[in-house]
Amino acid sequence: MGYWDSNMRVLADVAPGLAEAIAGSAPGDVELLEAESGWPTARCGCGGKRVFLHSTVEPWQEANTLVEYADVDGADVIVVLGAGLGYHLLALAERVPAARVVVVERDPAVLRKALEALDLRPLWQDDRFSWVVGDGVDQVGAVLGRVLDCYRLKKVAVLEHPASVRRYPEYYRAVRQQVRDALNNAVLNLVTIMSHGGDWLRNTFLNMPAVLASPGVGELFGKFSGRPAIIISAGPSLDKNVDLLAEAKGRALLLCVDTALKAVLKRGIHPDMVFSIDGSLLNYRHFEGVDIDDVWLVAEPMTHYKILEEFRGPKMVMSFGSPLMRWLERFTGPKGFVMVGGSVATAAFSAAIRMGADPIIFVGQDLAYPDGRYY
Repeated sequence: MGYWDSNMRVLADVAPGLAEAIAGSAPGDVELLEAESGWPTARCGCGGKRVFLHSTVEPWQEANTLVEYADVDGADVIVVLGAGLGYHLLALAERVPAARVVVVERDPAVLRKALEALDLRPLWQDDRFSWVVGDGVDQVGAVLGRVLDCYRLKKVAVLEHPASVRRYPEYYRAVRQQVRDALNNAVLNLVTIMSHGGDWLRNTFLNMPAVLASPGVGELFGKFSGRPAIIISAGPSLDKNVDLLAEAKGRALLLCVDTALKAVLKRGIHPDMVFSIDGSLLNYRHFEGVDIDDVWLVAEPMTHYKILEEFRGPKMVMSFGSPLMRWLERFTGPKGFVMVGGSVATAAFSAAIRMGADPIIFVGQDLAYPDGRYY
C-alpha cells in the first residue's frame, strides 16, 4: 500500500480532470484490508451489508481467472463494468494488448482506495484506457461515441467485475443499454457513410484550406460557464418566438442552426454563431445569398464546400471524430469534439454543453409536425 502520491502524480499529468474528480470525491465507506496472500482487498457497503470487492485469500488469482475466462479475444473495444482496486484491469491490459478499454466505475471512493492500494501507473499511462467515474450514465455513450470506430469495428465485449455490479445493479444495467445504443449508432453511421461517404470526402478535401486556417470551437469550451445560451432551430414554433430573440441578443449566446438562419436574419436578428454539418448541395440554399460578416460559422469539414467557400464571416471548425478528421488533427491540433445525432441542433447542443452554458434554452426545436409543417 501507499501508492497514492505516485499514482496521483501520473494521473494528474495524463488525465487532470479525472485526478481532480477522484481527489475531490467523498471518502465513502470503502476500507482497505489485507488478504491472506498479503495483497490488499477492500470491503464496502452493499444493500445494507458489508461485502468484499476482491478475494480475501488471493486477489490476483481471482482477477486472472476472471480475465482468462472472459470472452474478450478479438475484441476491438472492451467495456469493463466496475474498476474495483484494479487487479482485473492490470490483468486485462496484459492479456489484450490491442483493444480499447472503457472502464466504468460508479463509486469514486473505490478508485480513491485503488490509488492507495496498487501501482496503477501502467493503466494511467496506457492511452487505450478511457474512464467514466461517477453516476453520469450518459457519459458512457459520449465516451463510446469517440472510441467506437465503425469503419473497423468487429467485436465489442463487456467484462463485469461481479462485486461492483452487485453493488449497483440498476446503474450497470443502464450502462449496458448505453453500450447497445452506441453500437446501434455505429451501425447507422456506417450505413450513412456508405450512402454519402463520397460527397463527405470531397467536401473535406475542398474545405481543407478553411480547416487549416480556422480556429477550433474547442477554444470556447468552458469559456461560457454559467452564461445562458439559446439554440435556435427551424421548427414551425420559431414563428411564435423569433421576435423575442432580439431582446436576448447580447444577454445570451445565440446559437442558430443553418436551416433557421434566413428566418432569423429576416427579422433583423444576427445570431452569434450558425452551425452547419450537412454535406449536401441542398443545404447550401440556407446560405445562398446571405451577406453577413458578424456571425461566426461553426462547421464540420464534411459540410458542403460552397458554404465555407462563400461565407463572409469568421469561421470555426468542429469535429465529429471521423478518421479523416482525426488524421488532420495530427497536424492542426484538436479542433473540438462535439456529439452529433443526425441533427445540426444536436451538434449545437453538444457545443453549448462543452462551452459550459447554463441554462440552455431551445427555440423552434419542435420534434413534431404541427399542421403537417416541419419547417
